[in-house]
Amino acid sequence: MSGDKKAQGDTAEKKHDWIDLGLKAVTPIVAGLLIAWAGFVSNYTLSSISNNQQSARLITELQIRREQAESDLRKDVFDQALQAFLLKNQQYDDSLSGMSKQLLRLELLSLNFGDSLSLSPLFSEFQKDLKQLKPEKNKIPNFEEERGEMRKRLYSLARRVASAQVSSLHQHGESKKISIPLEYKITPVTPCATLLYEDSFPWPERDLQRNFGIFDDNNKVLVQDAELRSLFNSDEIKKEYRELLNESRLIELQGTQRYLEVRLSDVDHCNESAKVTVIIYKEREVDNNEQVTPLASIPTVSARGDLALISNEGLEIEVKRSFNLDYFNFPMVDNTRLSNNQRFAIVLDEFDLESNQPHLELIGIVFPSEYASLRDRPGMQEARKLLQEALKDNDSE
Repeated sequence: MSGDKKAQGDTAEKKHDWIDLGLKAVTPIVAGLLIAWAGFVSNYTLSSISNNQQSARLITELQIRREQAESDLRKDVFDQALQAFLLKNQQYDDSLSGMSKQLLRLELLSLNFGDSLSLSPLFSEFQKDLKQLKPEKNKIPNFEEERGEMRKRLYSLARRVASAQVSSLHQHGESKKISIPLEYKITPVTPCATLLYEDSFPWPERDLQRNFGIFDDNNKVLVQDAELRSLFNSDEIKKEYRELLNESRLIELQGTQRYLEVRLSDVDHCNESAKVTVIIYKEREVDNNEQVTPLASIPTVSARGDLALISNEGLEIEVKRSFNLDYFNFPMVDNTRLSNNQRFAIVLDEFDLESNQPHLELIGIVFPSEYASLRDRPGMQEARKLLQEALKDNDSE
């Protein structure tokens, strides 16, 4: 028995020795394979990273070179077109052919640099030169027709530039379409001096006043002062009138509510322009100790003037501007600064005199200042205010 146990022990020891020898022999091989595999993976990873970095660097360099080439090309086009436009040959440009070439240069400038240049003076100057062309120096039978076609081409170019800018700004801002009918009371001998109504057309007040039966579709007064005082003697009617008006003229961007009012007068048929007064209201900040005048105490004695008191109670004027509006107003350049780093612009979209219902189509748009023209950036005070607001937001977070 003891001999068998001893033989079994020797066999177990021999097996154990073989296992140890096997482990000792295999371990370096496995370790070497693992090290080789790790080295391969590391090299592959580093190589992939290096290739990706090299590809990214190559793509970046190509992009920079392409943008540089485009900038150089735009610079050359700008220099040549602007120089040819400003240094024009008066004798050559007194003809329709010369004006056509000038219009081509204006198209190059407008379509390539319309978002960074103030092009309105160039358009106005071209229109002035076109108007001053003399038929005796252009001995063609259809001179007036050709000049009319060139004027249409000029207006079409201006509308194309303005429409492209409005579409771009609309993606970041808020716009409102304004339709104003053209109904006339006074028709002087000269059509270009035709006036719109006797005073001015207020939008959107007049549309609402028509719904209340104060004016008819031809801007004729239907309600006299005594009836008007009786109509707005109720607080409910005053409140309804104000709420409906504010709903029509509200234009809101980034949490800031404003109320737009447009007054139109002095419509010029020949030049397709009009005098526009833009009034932008914002909610008035009221101190805790300040008492707000209730609607019931707002007088309705002086008739239509008090409708403005009812409409603008609790509001204050932020901007009020009057200017001549035509197709040559471009929103990215021709705009007005507002609070909260925002801008407002208004453009003439359509001047319809041929349909059964002649009207003007305007577009008012509010947008952030960073999308304005490259030449018009915030001033030091505005930049400082923006920085303070940004720091305040970070502290609150």
